[in-house]
Amino acid sequence: MTFKTLLKSAGAVFAVMAFNVGTANAQTCDITELSSATGELYLEAQNALFVDDDPAKALAGINKLKALPLNCYEEGAMLGLSAQIKLNQGDYLGAAQDLQTSLNKGYVPPQDRVGTYKALMQIYFQEQRYQEGLNFSKQWVAAGGKPTRDEMWSFVAAYSNLKDYRAAIPWAEKVLAADGRNASETVTNSLIYFYDQTNQPAKKAALIERLLEQDPTKRIYWDAIAGDYQRAGDDNKAFEVQKAMYLGGILTSEQEIERIVQFYNLLDAPYQAARVLEKEMNGGRITKNYENLELLANLYQVAREHDKAIPVI
Repeated sequence: MTFKTLLKSAGAVFAVMAFNVGTANAQTCDITELSSATGELYLEAQNALFVDDDPAKALAGINKLKALPLNCYEEGAMLGLSAQIKLNQGDYLGAAQDLQTSLNKGYVPPQDRVGTYKALMQIYFQEQRYQEGLNFSKQWVAAGGKPTRDEMWSFVAAYSNLKDYRAAIPWAEKVLAADGRNASETVTNSLIYFYDQTNQPAKKAALIERLLEQDPTKRIYWDAIAGDYQRAGDDNKAFEVQKAMYLGGILTSEQEIERIVQFYNLLDAPYQAARVLEKEMNGGRITKNYENLELLANLYQVAREHDKAIPVI
């Protein structure tokens, strides 16, 4: 979330508190005006902020107000103006504290609570207070808030920072649905990781299958499938995936191709190991040195001795 977004959202809420205190207090307070002494200090602080553009002077006036015995109407007005001042100073947590106090005391009317929850959510996310931000995100959604795609992703990020991957998944899935085929690797890879962490292999497999249908050359997804087979102890299937990657041109480095040769050898297929090694040495992707030439000769010898020669892959 950007500073401008935060300022716009939270500022609108605090402006309501600062200027419409009569409405805000209507639910809990029978008093409808400031006393003369309090009103004078309030107006001085208000002018310092909005006319003189001097938030430090305005805050000093608010502190004078706090030292006085305030009735409910005066307290609501003071909290609204105090929050606006702190927001302008960049003291987001201080502004949030004033806003929460207003909520708790019933100074925020029902029609303004949706925006209030959202402003608090944004402030706490901005300050990396993820649990508090998520608490208000739940209240915001429950009160009728409709998160955008980016706001849903902020929920995912917050849950991820708290390592609550199971709670992150539904929101990440909503983001994936919203993005469709344009979903970034950040979104898809995050979901794959969440499925891993919460032991949901079926969901992970379905997502990877969908992603490979869109782009069968995406190596990270092939690696994920092979890794799952290896963790399950199924070396044969892990190798079949590696072989498919090799045949599809995804494996290109010398080390990767040498691993294919090793896999064939370990699976008692020396002839195929030899053919791959010979082909790649001739093609220049595996170094043609004494060690590899000796290995090639040994592989062909073992294949002849065991009569296990099979067609070239």
